[in-house]
Amino acid sequence: MLDAFIIEEIKRRERTREREDRERPVVELPLPMNDERPTRPSSETREAERDEAQRPASAGREATPDEAQVADSRERDPEVAEHEREMNERGANQKGEGRLP
Repeated sequence: MLDAFIIEEIKRRERTREREDRERPVVELPLPMNDERPTRPSSETREAERDEAQRPASAGREATPDEAQVADSRERDPEVAEHEREMNERGANQKGEGRLP
C-alpha cells in the first residue's frame, strides 16, 4: 500500500496539472471536410507531373556576376568554416549506412 504522503503528492500534482491545463490557451483548428470521394487530378495536373518527372534534377541557375561579387566580398565566419571542416571529417570517417556518430 502507498504511503499517505505519496498519495497526497500524486493528488497535488494532478490538481496542479489540471489547473495548468485550464489556464493554457486553446487554439481550435478547423477540421478538414470529410469528403469520402477520391480526388481526381485534372489532365493539366497529370501532364505537368509527367513533364516534371522527365526533367533531370538540377541545382538551379548559377549566380549572376553581381551576386557572385557580393558573395565573395562578404567576410567569412571562421566558426562556419571550422564547422564545415568538422562535418566533412566526420562524414569521411563514417562507417556503414545509417550509423550514428
